[in-house]
Amino acid sequence: MGEFETDGRQDGPSGGPPTVAFHETSETVDFQVDYEHSGDRRVDDALDRLARLPDTPLAGHADVYDAVHTELRAILSEQPAAQGPR
Repeated sequence: MGEFETDGRQDGPSGGPPTVAFHETSETVDFQVDYEHSGDRRVDDALDRLARLPDTPLAGHADVYDAVHTELRAILSEQPAAQGPR
C-alpha cells in the first residue's frame, strides 16, 4: 500500500472506520508556515508551535495539534463576548 491508502476494507477491525496505513519516510518535506503574528503573545506562541511541527516525530503530531487547539480555545474563552451592532 502507498502512503495514506486504505486497506480496501469498508470497516475497521471493530466495525469502525476503515483502517488506514501510514508510512513514515526518510524523505525531507519542505514545510513552511506563513502567517502574520496576531500581536497577542499567547496566540503567537501557540501558532509558533505549529511551525516547529516538522521537527516533531509523526507520532507526536496529534499531541501538538491538541495542545495548540486547547490553548487557543482557552484564550478565546477569556475574551469578552462580541456584541452585535447597536
